[in-house]
Amino acid sequence: MSVDWGDGSYEQTARDLVEAAHHVVSLAEVVAGERVLDLGCGTGNAALELARRGAQVTAVDPAERLLEVTRSRAEAEGLALVCALGDGAAVDVADDYFDAVVAVFSVIFAPDASATAREMMRVVRPGGRVLVASWVPSGAFFDAVQVLYAGQPKPAPSPWGTVAGIDGLFAPFGVEPVVTEASLPFEAASVDAYVTSLEAHHPSWLAARRARGEDWPAVREAVVETFAAHNESVSAFRVTSRYLVTRVEVDVAGAGPGR
Repeated sequence: MSVDWGDGSYEQTARDLVEAAHHVVSLAEVVAGERVLDLGCGTGNAALELARRGAQVTAVDPAERLLEVTRSRAEAEGLALVCALGDGAAVDVADDYFDAVVAVFSVIFAPDASATAREMMRVVRPGGRVLVASWVPSGAFFDAVQVLYAGQPKPAPSPWGTVAGIDGLFAPFGVEPVVTEASLPFEAASVDAYVTSLEAHHPSWLAARRARGEDWPAVREAVVETFAAHNESVSAFRVTSRYLVTRVEVDVAGAGPGR
């Protein structure tokens, strides 16, 4: 099922992801003046935080509308950054151009994970670092998505969701990823209110709703039940999602095959 990430109003969900973006940026240990790529920048959560820290930021995303949101947010804060349309498998820069690459819940949706890992390793300089945030394939949202797309064509599980998968992606480059785990809360007044918001604004939920057609009311009811089963609150709605942060440091002497 194809998802247009410029559809709807993804910035509503992106606001819930700010904490994770800042966590990834802190682990990147960026120094003022460094050139940093935010790959799959979305609405600019990581890109703006990097710019606030003095980095020279290039924000790349395949959705033009989300790039416009990033530009507008940067202008509102008086921050300088470069926004460019593109995807994770083909960034229009020379080899070894960036000091760091960050990708916060973005490259996990790329159709070719190996190609994306290869491209990140290509554009980062020796001595640089790559950081990727990726969801763990379990919990409330994982289960809800299984209901949402039941009976629909689904991509193979993302290798970004497990340590073994991540190790496999970077094995060709002779580097050893360091993977840590963190968590992020999502809250709303009620389960139903949260699902109502998602089906009204989130690109992938809008795509699913269109695909399910007249079956949507039954699908929605099943999704509500799934979220309710994971609800951590007795008076509202709260679920906690686990995610991985992968940090790769590129050997100054150059890595293995592919570089």
